[in-house]
Amino acid sequence: MPEKYQLPSRFGVHAPMAGGLMKSLQWAVDAGCNALQLFSGNPSAWVGVPWKQDLCDQFDAERRARDITPCVLHTPYLINLASPDDGIWTKSRKMLEDAINQARRSGSEYVNSHIGSHMGNGMEAGIARVIEALRAVLEADDSDVVVLLETTNGSGRLVGSRFEELAEILNALPHLSHRMGVCIDTAHIWATGYDISTAKATRAMLKEFDNLVGLDRLKCIHANDNRRALGGHSDVHE
Repeated sequence: MPEKYQLPSRFGVHAPMAGGLMKSLQWAVDAGCNALQLFSGNPSAWVGVPWKQDLCDQFDAERRARDITPCVLHTPYLINLASPDDGIWTKSRKMLEDAINQARRSGSEYVNSHIGSHMGNGMEAGIARVIEALRAVLEADDSDVVVLLETTNGSGRLVGSRFEELAEILNALPHLSHRMGVCIDTAHIWATGYDISTAKATRAMLKEFDNLVGLDRLKCIHANDNRRALGGHSDVHE
């Protein structure tokens, strides 16, 4: 009898932010979703604008009344927690701090973040920078917002494409384990070389993830197709 993995059946969507928080929520409602993801700010800008607290309160109350949970805030694309460049790394830390604060104020449960690139400094050096950034940000924050590290596609110098890399980051901060988790992007892991083309292959992938990282740390799945070949280190979402 094949080993079974039971995952929660909450299905969401990344909703557009045009029109504001309440329109994004309605967009998810109209799509028949019971979970939601939004950008924490302009996805192409370093500095965001905090949402007004009265709007955050309205959004949180309406979302919970409609049983749309969890809500995930996705950090902007510029973030690079693995960067050896102190300027980029400091701005990335601030971006993560701002996203966590946005989540806290809006009642959102998770902040999802790309990890970034070691920019030629080597994988171990990049991982060390990520650990240092997460330690600094989370130790200074007293909220219960959980930061999710998203799997990458394995191209170039990106950190976090292999489950071993994610495990190394998470295991380095055991006192913050309740504040960290993982988001698997299916297009990204396909690009890295994790086969999920069949139920059997998917079970094997989940077993490997469980052995290395732990299924209890898997909080979110970005379910995307990928036009590129398995292990091609390139992803074109569909």
